[in-house]
Amino acid sequence: MWWMWVIGCGPPEQAPEEMGRLSRFYFRELASGDDDLLGEGLANLDALLDEIDLDDDRRARSYSLPLLEDDDVADVTHPDRPLEDCTGLSLAARSGWPVSAHAASQVLSDLTETSPSTSSFQRSFLGDPDCFADRSCAVLRTVNHVVRDNRLATVTFELHKDYHWVHSAAVGWAIVARGWTPEPSHGADGDNHIWQLFELDIYIPDGQATRRYFGVWAELDYAAIDAETAGNFLLGNIDDTIEHTDAWLDAR
Repeated sequence: MWWMWVIGCGPPEQAPEEMGRLSRFYFRELASGDDDLLGEGLANLDALLDEIDLDDDRRARSYSLPLLEDDDVADVTHPDRPLEDCTGLSLAARSGWPVSAHAASQVLSDLTETSPSTSSFQRSFLGDPDCFADRSCAVLRTVNHVVRDNRLATVTFELHKDYHWVHSAAVGWAIVARGWTPEPSHGADGDNHIWQLFELDIYIPDGQATRRYFGVWAELDYAAIDAETAGNFLLGNIDDTIEHTDAWLDAR
């Protein structure tokens, strides 16, 4: 998931304009069922990832994103807070495992071992999840109950996240997921808050490996640090989680 980073790195560069548009597009249109349009977007994103060295330093693979707008989140339940209070960030990375392995891991009900800085990550499903791994069903809908523990805060929150198989003639079968928090969440001491959170999580096949693209828009309020540092923690833990998941798959 998110929020571990090296303090003091400063904000990442602004994402290329098309990458920013695609990030908003996928959050807005993923549930539309327009397979041709979604597949075309995958080909465009894959071409953008061609221009990024996915083995480079983390900072060279991270970007600031344009903010979501009301129309982008109109079909999900979310806190009644201004979207302009969020910070938008994205990260591109490479996984050494194929998309099929990631699909199989998403149908587990306990993801604590795959997610750093959580003391509990329990997933329930809206419907039968078993058909998702072999693509006999196209959508996996999940509700996640997470206890996030790190040196900044301990916060318990609920995250809804839907995974969709999307086919592109250019890249093959990919997974596109979006997540959101329906309500704000607060630390036990009342000083730390996840006011709102939206995620975009994309897995694009690259031979027997996977190109990962993760976008996040979040309004975080940690008493000990400023918003920029909180965003940097968030972005860094996305990368840590990608590495951690690969190590977990290696060990299975």
